[in-house]
Amino acid sequence: PDREYHVVGTLNREKERYYDPQKDANYFTFYLIDQKGDERKVIYYAPEPQDFDKSEQIVIVGKMKGEEFVAKQILLKCPSKYTDTELKAQ
Repeated sequence: PDREYHVVGTLNREKERYYDPQKDANYFTFYLIDQKGDERKVIYYAPEPQDFDKSEQIVIVGKMKGEEFVAKQILLKCPSKYTDTELKAQ
């Protein structure tokens, strides 16, 4: 419980994401499936990151608190804005 972890995974798009900036701009939750297939609810005490729903892969940094993961940092890997054809032309 006192160890900090870096977890790589993907957003479970079938489960609820919660962010209501009118109620609390610094409370965001979602469900992450890690590379082993385990799923956890993630709580992030900050605003929802921009382009979060477009992410291909998510890296969360933080600690477990009971059955939930409290993230202090979220890193996103989003799809490339360039197509293969555009890359080859450069």
